[in-house]
Amino acid sequence: MNRNRIRTATLIAALAISATACGNNDLPRTNAPVKTAGPNTTATGAPVTPTAVPSPGDTEAASDPFYGIELTPFTGAAADQFGADRVMEAYKHFVRFESTLGWNGTLASKRAEQVRDIDFSFVEKYMTPAGYAAWQQNVTTRATNEDSQRNLLALVAYGLSNDEFVAKTDPLVTNQVIDGPAVTDVDTIGTQKRLVMTFTLKAEVRGKFNGKDIRSPLTRRITFWAVPGGQPDVPWLIDAWEGTLTTSDTLIPDEPK
Repeated sequence: MNRNRIRTATLIAALAISATACGNNDLPRTNAPVKTAGPNTTATGAPVTPTAVPSPGDTEAASDPFYGIELTPFTGAAADQFGADRVMEAYKHFVRFESTLGWNGTLASKRAEQVRDIDFSFVEKYMTPAGYAAWQQNVTTRATNEDSQRNLLALVAYGLSNDEFVAKTDPLVTNQVIDGPAVTDVDTIGTQKRLVMTFTLKAEVRGKFNGKDIRSPLTRRITFWAVPGGQPDVPWLIDAWEGTLTTSDTLIPDEPK
């Protein structure tokens, strides 16, 4: 009997985040269309050989997924529609959204039953009214609907702590990296053109599992359907989303530095 595998499986069950969130058009939980990005996709923004490595103790640089990488300008349908600079702006905006607010330590460190509906409201400024309506639908039904739980977790981690696992907040994740290129396209809903963008982030969630400090790898692959926003700090708004948040079977001792 492999006791480590049993412990790992228990951690995965404790985190409850091996999830896939899919959109639909009937009563859209994520406001995502049934048909996703078409053939005119363009891969870009791929990390190349790092140009710099964070110095020991440089926690700000170590937590920045863009630190020391070179980005390729966007081309293709999305760049033609919105402009290459605006698409790059969206890419940086959404990667930073996921690498910070997507790993909300305050929400993640609570038990699921301790998280209140109001705790999810911080995303409103980052969404269109339609996107936020879909978000709120998931928020209000999450206690009894596993699809709603997965849809929320695809975007923002919450309620990860329980009797066996207690998530840390300082920070919740470490060793964040952009995994491969982004993929972009253009989508139309009514008369509105939307940017479609997919990318993958990897990180290690930190916490205490049965009293021991551990890290465990996570992978989040997310697709955004977005429209230009009007604020300098929110240049693009989430109109729809879908994604996956998956664990691995690896536990890493989180030794004090």
